[in-house]
Amino acid sequence: IDGAAHMPTAVNRQACRFVFVQDSFDAFKQLIWDELEVQHNTGTLEVLPSETMDSFMAMCSCTDAPAYQRDFLFRNAPALLCIQAPDPLDGGLAAAAIEMVGSTIGVGVLHNGYVRRIIEALPQAQAYLDMDLQEKPLVACMLVGYPAVSYKRTAPRRNPSVVLR
Repeated sequence: IDGAAHMPTAVNRQACRFVFVQDSFDAFKQLIWDELEVQHNTGTLEVLPSETMDSFMAMCSCTDAPAYQRDFLFRNAPALLCIQAPDPLDGGLAAAAIEMVGSTIGVGVLHNGYVRRIIEALPQAQAYLDMDLQEKPLVACMLVGYPAVSYKRTAPRRNPSVVLR
């Protein structure tokens, strides 16, 4: 969070809001899963395609699968960080700073678009997190923790698309 607090923002607004869920993360995950299941069963779920949700629910209920496969939405992370900002660029810069600083101390970060879309679609989740998305939109959701796997190098990158004139 300190790294994000020192990132430049548009007109020095410093308007990002950070919602960190750790101590009550299990209760939050249960709230999400309960609501997703109800909406999936009633056909009112619009945040995810029904085929995606079908496979998510099947994986979640498969007790033969290892825990990391059943918790595919939250990836067994011990914490969730949500970033709200009136300007998406400010929130993106904050998220990048958090990821960069975290990696220097061995903390892993996974940007999770599914969780962001689910929170945006579920008023119960917004209330739990004390979020007013009209005031400050949800820009990023990041799963945070110490990764079980480490790599000696980063993922391969393609050459960037550059225009010089």
